Amino acid sequence: MKNEGILRIKVDKESGSPELFVGMTMTMVESTAYFEAYRHVLSSLQNIYDDDLPFRRYLVDGLTIVHPPLYVQDNTQIEYDLGPLLTTDAIYQDDKDKGAGIDRSRMCQIVSDNWPSAQELHLDDSQYKALQFALTKEFVLIQGPPGTGKTHVGLMIAKTLLHNKHLWMNERKINEYNLQDTICEKEGKINEPSSAMLIVCYTNHALDQFIEGVVNLLDPKNVKQWESKLVRVGSRCSNENINKLSLKHKRVQWDQLKTEARDVWVQLRKSHERIYKIRWMLKKSFENIFGEEILMPWVPEVKTMLENRKRFNMLKWLKIDENSLCQSAYGDYEKLEIKKSKGKSKFNVDVNNEKIEIDTEVDLINRERYIEDDDFDTSFEFREIGASFDSMVNAILKHGDFDEQFEQILNKHAKNAQSKILRKEIMTQRNVENCIRRPWKLPVHERWKMYRYFLHRLREKAKVLLLEEELNYANIRKEYEREKQTLDREILAHSEVIAMTSSGAARYQNVLKDIGPKVIIVEEAAEVLEAHVISTLNSYCEHLILIGDHKQLEPKPAVFELAKKYHLDVSLFERMINLGLPYVCLERQHRMRPEISKLVRPVYEKLFDNENVLEYEDVMGIEKNVYFVSHTKEEQAKEDIQSYANEFEALYVERLTHYLLKQGYSTRQITILTPYSAQMILIRNQMPKRDYEGIRISILDNYQGEENDIILLSLVRSNKEGKIGFLDKDNRVCVALSRAKKGLYLIGNFDFIQKHSRKCQLWKKVKRLMMTDESVGSGLPLICRNHSNVRTQAIEPKDFDEVPEGGCFQKCDFRLKCGHVCNLFCHPLDPRHLEIICKKFCLNSCENGHICSKRCHFPNDCNCTEQVEKTLSCGHITTLPCETNSEKIECQAIVTKNLPCDHDRRMRCFQDPSQVQKEKECGHLLDVMCCEDVSVVSCEKPVLKQLNCGHSKVLLCRQVVDYGKCEFEVEKELKCGHFQSLPCFKDPDKEKCLKKIDKILPDCGHSATTECSRSPSDVKCEKVVKIIRPDCGHELDIFCCLKEIGMQDIFKLPPCHVSVTTLLPCGHATHVLCCDKNRISIFCTEPCNFLLVCGHKCAGSCSECSSAFQHKECEEICSKVRVCGHRCKDSTCGKCSPCSLVCRLKCSHSDCTHPCSEVCIPCTKPCDWTCVHYKCSNQCFQACNRPKCDELCTKRLKCGHNCLGLCGDPCPNLCRKCNVWEFGKTSNAKLIPKVELQECGHVFDFSTLDKYMESVENVNVLKRCPKCSKLILWHPRYSVELKNQRMRLNGMKTAIQSLSKNLNVFTFPVLVSNTVDSFSYVRTFGTFLAANKQSLVQSNAHLYSFANTFLHSLKTLMGKSQAHNQTFQSIFEKLDILRGLWKLFIAFRYSVFSDKSTLKSLTRRKESSGEETSEDSDTDTQLVHELRDRYACSEEYWHTLFAIQETLLNAEQNKLDEDFSKKFHDITPFLTSTGKAWIERVDTYPRVVGIVDIHLRSWKTCTIGHTYASVSKRERCLECYGVDKISLQSFQVYAKEPAQQKTEDYGEQGARPKQPRTNKPKTGIYPGNEAPITSNLHRREDNSEEPTNLPTQTTSVDNRKKLTPEYKQIGSKTLIREDSPRSKKKNKKNRNVQKQEVSIELGFKISIKESTQQSRQGLSTRHGFNRESSPGNNHGREGIIPRPVDINDFPALEQRKCSNPVSKMLIENEPVDKDSKIHLSFGIGKWNSSKKKCKKDKK
Repeated sequence: MKNEGILRIKVDKESGSPELFVGMTMTMVESTAYFEAYRHVLSSLQNIYDDDLPFRRYLVDGLTIVHPPLYVQDNTQIEYDLGPLLTTDAIYQDDKDKGAGIDRSRMCQIVSDNWPSAQELHLDDSQYKALQFALTKEFVLIQGPPGTGKTHVGLMIAKTLLHNKHLWMNERKINEYNLQDTICEKEGKINEPSSAMLIVCYTNHALDQFIEGVVNLLDPKNVKQWESKLVRVGSRCSNENINKLSLKHKRVQWDQLKTEARDVWVQLRKSHERIYKIRWMLKKSFENIFGEEILMPWVPEVKTMLENRKRFNMLKWLKIDENSLCQSAYGDYEKLEIKKSKGKSKFNVDVNNEKIEIDTEVDLINRERYIEDDDFDTSFEFREIGASFDSMVNAILKHGDFDEQFEQILNKHAKNAQSKILRKEIMTQRNVENCIRRPWKLPVHERWKMYRYFLHRLREKAKVLLLEEELNYANIRKEYEREKQTLDREILAHSEVIAMTSSGAARYQNVLKDIGPKVIIVEEAAEVLEAHVISTLNSYCEHLILIGDHKQLEPKPAVFELAKKYHLDVSLFERMINLGLPYVCLERQHRMRPEISKLVRPVYEKLFDNENVLEYEDVMGIEKNVYFVSHTKEEQAKEDIQSYANEFEALYVERLTHYLLKQGYSTRQITILTPYSAQMILIRNQMPKRDYEGIRISILDNYQGEENDIILLSLVRSNKEGKIGFLDKDNRVCVALSRAKKGLYLIGNFDFIQKHSRKCQLWKKVKRLMMTDESVGSGLPLICRNHSNVRTQAIEPKDFDEVPEGGCFQKCDFRLKCGHVCNLFCHPLDPRHLEIICKKFCLNSCENGHICSKRCHFPNDCNCTEQVEKTLSCGHITTLPCETNSEKIECQAIVTKNLPCDHDRRMRCFQDPSQVQKEKECGHLLDVMCCEDVSVVSCEKPVLKQLNCGHSKVLLCRQVVDYGKCEFEVEKELKCGHFQSLPCFKDPDKEKCLKKIDKILPDCGHSATTECSRSPSDVKCEKVVKIIRPDCGHELDIFCCLKEIGMQDIFKLPPCHVSVTTLLPCGHATHVLCCDKNRISIFCTEPCNFLLVCGHKCAGSCSECSSAFQHKECEEICSKVRVCGHRCKDSTCGKCSPCSLVCRLKCSHSDCTHPCSEVCIPCTKPCDWTCVHYKCSNQCFQACNRPKCDELCTKRLKCGHNCLGLCGDPCPNLCRKCNVWEFGKTSNAKLIPKVELQECGHVFDFSTLDKYMESVENVNVLKRCPKCSKLILWHPRYSVELKNQRMRLNGMKTAIQSLSKNLNVFTFPVLVSNTVDSFSYVRTFGTFLAANKQSLVQSNAHLYSFANTFLHSLKTLMGKSQAHNQTFQSIFEKLDILRGLWKLFIAFRYSVFSDKSTLKSLTRRKESSGEETSEDSDTDTQLVHELRDRYACSEEYWHTLFAIQETLLNAEQNKLDEDFSKKFHDITPFLTSTGKAWIERVDTYPRVVGIVDIHLRSWKTCTIGHTYASVSKRERCLECYGVDKISLQSFQVYAKEPAQQKTEDYGEQGARPKQPRTNKPKTGIYPGNEAPITSNLHRREDNSEEPTNLPTQTTSVDNRKKLTPEYKQIGSKTLIREDSPRSKKKNKKNRNVQKQEVSIELGFKISIKESTQQSRQGLSTRHGFNRESSPGNNHGREGIIPRPVDINDFPALEQRKCSNPVSKMLIENEPVDKDSKIHLSFGIGKWNSSKKKCKKDKK
């Protein structure tokens, strides 16, 4: 009902009642009681008289002295054979197995005290007393607390009585009957009672359990004897052995002997089938569409409508055929796509998870007390009638490439169309007569009215037929019922044990009166209404045994007022105990473990635990076997079903169930109970069937008498009103606490329930017990079975996520037998990993070196399927799978073999020759099987035979000579005089002469050689002549006969093979044959020369790249220079890895020793660029704040002469006097100061080198020596330029490092796209094509065919494995073409000129002045008028559109140029509003927005100052574009895995690698360990972006291996560990430093804040920064922004001790003021304060 929205009603009709039709208007009167369960009981009570009621002295008079049974009172010396109890033997044994005589030791005089002991009878003391009491008293009451074995005691009583049945049962009456005489009895009355045993239970379930117990007591070797003596009355049982005992089954067996009843049954079944056929047609008339062929026999108007129409389709007429349905669904799909393009709608595909089944109250009542009455199967199968909507939907989806969104919309439209069948509006008969001859002119809604009129006429006639057939069925049924009642009476009369429910006993009351059961056993007596028990009694009953427990659930009257006013909720069992009748209470329970049984001990004074419950194992994964989880979450009232639910408890129970299943418990061992049906439904909705099938969820009241290993109880109630409802009754609480055997877990608000329980005092006692055992708390204590010291407190449902596999959050890391490592979290289930399947790839190789590509399949062999050549045992070579054993292969080669008869024969190499040669009567030897008779084989040997003409002829030996026709060739003279070879039998005068002679042709005068008999006029002249081709003007050698034909029809001329030069569509010129110059598929051999992603030109030819739909991957060896200055030496261009050499950058203090690919750590020492004139006061990594000094150096060289250098520079190793040849004839006055480069020693004029170093051309290129091109790494004069160069280099490295980390890529270059998913984009286009197929084909079939081919090729390319950058580039280019195709289709589909009526309306509106434009117009009319001069008519529009199409199809290099966009922009005003919206949707497409490269030449600088990589003009600065807007497409994902990257997946490596012995800390803000950087923009408060004015950024490098344990580097500042000697001194000085706000620049500047508590918690994460959820943050791929950092992230400034690893560091710098803001930058910023500075730390 929940999933379908349909309320299903089942109506049980009695014979003779009127038929109920589908669609009939009815009034439903709801009753509070299920009348069917009480009908027979009430009827039975009406037929009870005073004399018929047994045990009146107890039931009415209230006497308390109970007498023995009457059959015992008459014989006080009666003895029972207790042998089956003493020996546990079966009863109903065969007479042969019983042995001779009676064993007196087994006999017991039951009215005496001489009984065997309880141990001898295998009973405990209380069960022993109950057995004695039951056998010696006529009115027996046995109370059985939970788990004490009430059913077991009842079975022992029944076993004893049945074994001694001769003492009380009328066996003679049961056994003495003649079957034929009985069948012939018409009245069927029984004069003498059989005194059988009657077993009564309240429910069918309890009845089945008891009967199964009885059957287990019977001898299985003697089934035939006792199977006929037991009968069960009720519904079908799932146990087939019990089902054989059912009354229905026995009725069929007896009916086979009763021919009269059999004939009636056959007639009844045929009538029933006819009824079902009519009902099936009526049912389908409300679900399917009936075509004209179905309606015509029933509706005359349909025949009239089809008289003058050869073709009529009902589906098309109603607009619900496949095409119409598809188009209507596409309309909604289109609107939804347009809304999605505008960001107005999000579409989610609903996934309907099938839930586990639960039992409703009505289901339970119907199943537990229903009495099955039908004797034949009423399920008939008929073929489908009419057109099913499901089949139409499936047909549409089968023939198109639709996405899930369209499929859902299509199903919705199909249901809407189906709902039109159920509408009440129908056309009147007069209107039908008027419109029947012109049905196609009716509007669609009128057509539906007429169709519903057709259905109305069909149903009316069908109902008449159905009524007639039902009357016939009712008459046959009456006769059958009479026969069946007679049969039932006979079956029951000859049965010794009759088992039925209390309702069944009331129904068969009249039969039971005649049978007269003497012993009646009532199970669950305390739960049965007294009226139900009374209705089962009869005047012959002498022994009544009631077994139950009145302290558990009481009877439930249907009317609550009756229980309140007249105490109908008090059972007969309880009423008798309250009157003081003696009873026995069982005292030893065998179900509950001691921790559970003590909870119900306050209810039962004497309740002892049996030994078996002490041996139960503890519940796995939970510290306590019994626990009460208390919470304060409030309930929710469900007014519609007058019940209550608690969402918190439902979620908690679901998660707890999942946890228990992870411990290894099966679903059959867990039961979930709750007192409210709304909570049961809510829990069911949380538990999908695929995960929880087998778990039983039940209402508490429906679970009495049942048990399970683990019980989860949801109590629900928690409200402000203080109402606890059902929970305020001792009986219900007792049942709830006593269902579990091993584990009991309650979830509820226990403080609330204890406080507001007024009647029930049990809650308070129970809670007191649980508090003593510490078994009450806010969270369930979970324990890891693998790590006993790991415990988890499950307070909320989400807390179970900390134990995902039922253990703890530690990784399993178990080494599997296959060698891989288990990747699961700690799991107690299957700890030895015997059943866990390894999901990693095998990667083993066979002996031939082939690598296995399958998933791990240990211990099975890889079975390599690689095709290789193998030599077979015979020596032949064939191609086989690598794993195939060639010795077992049968060779299929054809060879010649010698047969046993010494002949040779060609056969398969593996075949064994077994044929021989035998001689036939003609003398020839034939090849036959040795066993074959040669005389029946035809001789196929060729022989020479003599003909009558004297010639000989070769014939088959079996052929007879044809004497009339001799085929021998002879020379004969023809009538023309020529001689010719003819067959001997032919007449030469009748043959044509074939001799070749020259003849003059009459048409052209040329001479031609032809046959003598052929006329010259019939000969075609084949003399070669020259003509000028009319199509191309070239000379052509052609036969004379074709000259005239060819001049008239050029298509009959042969192709022109003159070589010409033609211009191909690609723009290249080539030499081709004249006939091929217009072919599209001319192969262009010109080199492609397309600029690839890597920067090299494509090595493929022009046609190769076009036909392959992509350019060839670059195969050159990369020799480009990386950003670090080293030359790339990767073997394959386009797959380059970051530089692994040592960095060459240095300063005056030290050299960088990190790998080149990592960012250099800034030097924080004071800058040493000083001279006598200027001094730099900044740190070494900061840009110098002093100018260059142009004063001459005052130092002297080693030679004693003056230095040629400048002040503060290293002195050049050049003297103007000692090295005169270097200066030539230059005078001293004109000498210019020199600068010497330190790396190479070359000397330059300072002005020349200053100009070179200060030049801004290509700022991203590293400065090199102008003479030797060696890198300039350090020189004090050019500190500013070199530091800026270093910052730009670090900026490039930062961008590469952060983007590669963010995108998880390891080879370069990498194409980066926007976040639009390409697969989704392509699927949507496919849906657009499929849904609009008809209209698009009509408008442009060629373009539609091209688009389909293009789409298929694009999908193939996107699904290509092992693709690389150039393939990705090609895909993006094709997506651009796809966008153009899509826009072109939109222009065809949604133009104002597509609909002539729209164009006419626009023209009328244009001509009418002053008339306002409608708001609903699909066209921007004003803009149409303004562009009227350009597009005067629709023909011009279409002309422009086809021009755009040519531009698209001939796009150079598969790229759309600006001309396409311009032309399309011009026609956009002529699109409808839907078309314009589609254009907006289409223009949001996946495209390349940037590239990440490691080569220097590809890097550029944007206008803002960011560095970015670019190969073509289409890439852009990713920082300006927005890092949160970029991603990799899904077809690029598999290319992320590096070839030589170390992995931390030990399972893939095969063994756990040793940890490197480094001193890296576990957490902290270290270079390379921080969160990826995403933006170099300041964020304003309104989240807008503004460019920063700071220099281009540098960021950190992973320097963890380089730092000592005592010092840690953060950007330009050194951090000291707290446990180092220096930190202890520092902590004392910095203890009073207050909270600061820190802005840390990690390559890109971001100002952020966070509270002290958040920062302390956040910095304990693994990377030192939290990745905050922000727009664009998609799990590390898009827009990862560093966590806000506060000064309190360094708590060592505040206090000495802190557990935070990062807080153990101290910034070695000057103390800062409370209100000062500092900027911690990596190589580019400064330590500055916004207000005032503090005193420097001298240290």
